[in-house]
Amino acid sequence: MNQTPFRRGGFALIQISILLVVASLVLVTILPSSQTNLTANNATTTKMNTILTALRKFQAANGWLPCPADASQPIGSTTYGVVAANSGATNNCSGGSPAANFVDAANHTAIGMVPARALGLSNDYTLDGYGRDITYAVDTAATSCWASTSLPGNIVVAENWITNNTVAALVSHGADGHGAWMPRPGASGTAVRLNAGSTDVDQLLNAHLTTGTFPTSTGSSQVTDSGGSTVTFVKKAPNATFDDLVVYRSPLWNINSLPVVSQTTVAPPANGSYSTGQTLTFTLTFSSAVTVNTSGGTPYLSLSAISGNMGTSNVAKAYYQSGSGTTVLTFSYTIISSDSAATGLTMAPAITLNGGTIQNGGLCLPVPNLSGVLVNASPWVYARAVTIDHTKVGTVNNTDQTNFPVLFSGTYSYLTTQANGGNVQNASGYDIIFTSDSACQNSLSFEQESYNPSTGAVVYWVKVPTVSHSASTVIYLCYDNSTITTFQSTPSSTWDGNFQGVWHMGESSGTTLHDSTSNANNAIKKGASNPAPTSSGEIGGGQTFVGTLNSTNNDYALFSSLTPATNTWTIEWWAYETNAIYLDSVFLQSDSGNILFAGYYWYPNGSLHWYNNYNTSLTPTPPSAASLNNWHHVVFVRNGDSMNVYLDGVAGTAVTGNGTSTAQFKGLGWDGVAGYDCSFNGTLDEARLSNTVRSADWIVTEYNNQSSPSTFYTVGAAVTP
Repeated sequence: MNQTPFRRGGFALIQISILLVVASLVLVTILPSSQTNLTANNATTTKMNTILTALRKFQAANGWLPCPADASQPIGSTTYGVVAANSGATNNCSGGSPAANFVDAANHTAIGMVPARALGLSNDYTLDGYGRDITYAVDTAATSCWASTSLPGNIVVAENWITNNTVAALVSHGADGHGAWMPRPGASGTAVRLNAGSTDVDQLLNAHLTTGTFPTSTGSSQVTDSGGSTVTFVKKAPNATFDDLVVYRSPLWNINSLPVVSQTTVAPPANGSYSTGQTLTFTLTFSSAVTVNTSGGTPYLSLSAISGNMGTSNVAKAYYQSGSGTTVLTFSYTIISSDSAATGLTMAPAITLNGGTIQNGGLCLPVPNLSGVLVNASPWVYARAVTIDHTKVGTVNNTDQTNFPVLFSGTYSYLTTQANGGNVQNASGYDIIFTSDSACQNSLSFEQESYNPSTGAVVYWVKVPTVSHSASTVIYLCYDNSTITTFQSTPSSTWDGNFQGVWHMGESSGTTLHDSTSNANNAIKKGASNPAPTSSGEIGGGQTFVGTLNSTNNDYALFSSLTPATNTWTIEWWAYETNAIYLDSVFLQSDSGNILFAGYYWYPNGSLHWYNNYNTSLTPTPPSAASLNNWHHVVFVRNGDSMNVYLDGVAGTAVTGNGTSTAQFKGLGWDGVAGYDCSFNGTLDEARLSNTVRSADWIVTEYNNQSSPSTFYTVGAAVTP
């Protein structure tokens, strides 16, 4: 904390007059042991009252009390009467140069001599009527700005056996001078305290020569107050052994409270969420005009995030902007991208001068409540961790999966709209997103396949950068954001560049089966019924196909143009076969205009075949039969001349052979030969074509995720982003 010296211009004449009148009312009991002592005590009383008035005036001008000066410094040194460094309850006026003579860190108190320089007093005011230093003790919490208008005070004065707490006390050690510092003339040497050999326990307490131990002329004895600390003083009627004078308060005002004249009002920014580039403005109003000089530096207010980080080392500096010469000063801070304060800000209770000056105005400030001033805070109200179980990730080759489309599917009551008792704002689920962080700031690409606002049933595909096979992968579901008015789903970027087509097949109307990738390889439904969607798809809705042997009007869907780039690809789908009539076709690949074709066929016995031309079956051996009336995940992988099939995540036995595998893919659920149709009978769902070989680990992970989303991941409790 930068402190400014005592400023005489800080008070109006009427204020100074009031302070002087108040000072004249301070009563100090004096022991008239002799005319000499009476004169000395009267002089001491006058000085101590003046010092107390100066302390009060310093407090009114600055908002805090000064640290003690170092009483061991000789009168001619540059540090005589100079306040100790490192003010505040934490630093306790110690550790710097000069420093207080004695510090009780546990009770944040410091003891030394009167800081005449800071108070604008001459050296004479540091000495009592006997020519010895007046002891000055201060609660170091009062040596920097404090948040409230008063402090209880950690110094205890037992006044005629009634204890009072105070933030500051002055002690003259009387005629015998026991415990007083003896001022040292000149510019060198070290002043020491006087040991007059007093045996009066109360005088020993007022001396506080060391913490708990006081050397006497007859040896060493332990002297501590009731708390075992160094913060107790005694003020009582003088007697034959007690002649100390203690001043710490006035009947008309309390030094524990800040004067009204020092109070400044602070108008903070309005509550709300502020983002990068916006400015936080603070308006300070003083009781009289103040002058700001920035030639040596610009004063600022220190802001910190309650949760998060602001500026450098969590201190954002709102610098002075304007208002010098008036009663109103403005300070501001412009938010940068790295700032975050999701639960609001705090402000230090003082202006930091930073080399500048502020005249005629106190630096201490009442601290406004900034918990409602949010910085770069997430507009999403809720976030939930979605933790992927690494044991469900394929370990055939022990590989992590990159840019993997994770299925997030289920029914969640909290994802219903608010009108239906949930927490989603938008009826289309626009305010549901997925992120890589709990603050909901780093969005992941995702596709919303379906959302039901009344039940909370959802189907989402989330592109996760890395799904680990050895440790849990965590992403976050974020929802409830009243500022969202547009769709946040990004379907085309959800699927990596190796996907040539992804058909969810859940369309409930129209004749188009939409491709979710950026390739727009849509399929057009044909046939007698233009197959209607079914509610019994494996993932959301599916398309039901009805085929009859040798019929010319079976159900199927055609691609406009879909040719694999190379002889390397992966095709996959979920199928529910109800009646395998002959050779039921799912994916058709054919040369245009020729009868040569290739495709996946489902035999009545449950075997899976890939025909690479009209007459030759290139058939990898599946791990088991594909039963009717059950959902199965089927994947064919072609790598040059090699072909393999996976059924429900399990690999079959690969075969090798030539064929027309680079010809166009023509459609779904159809063999392409009029009058000899071997069309598919049943429901198809989630068909995909990739122009790469998907690994065994990828395929196993797909199956585990899509067959049982609820065991593939767990959803955590809702937290505030």
